[in-house]
Amino acid sequence: MASRTSDHITVASVAVAGALLTQQVYLPGAPLFATLACGVMSLTNTAFTVDALRRNRVQHTVTCPHPGCAVTAVLTGAQPAEQIELITLTVDHSKHGAAV
Repeated sequence: MASRTSDHITVASVAVAGALLTQQVYLPGAPLFATLACGVMSLTNTAFTVDALRRNRVQHTVTCPHPGCAVTAVLTGAQPAEQIELITLTVDHSKHGAAV
């Protein structure tokens, strides 16, 4: 799993690259709409990067409450619907039986 420092460096790099791209479009006298479009694109890319890093960082571990059962689900980057399904499967011992 990536460290927080590398996450911050990635986000900062994407933001700086977007700002430089926007500046390069603006300097040669491009229309304002093109400049704004590049700026919005840069912000969107930064938002997607932040979201991807956040989703990969969130990790939940769920174990079966049945004594002696070793079934464990580690939920990293799962969508909410997937999380509900995996949690339900993990905590209901009758659905998965005994783990080896």
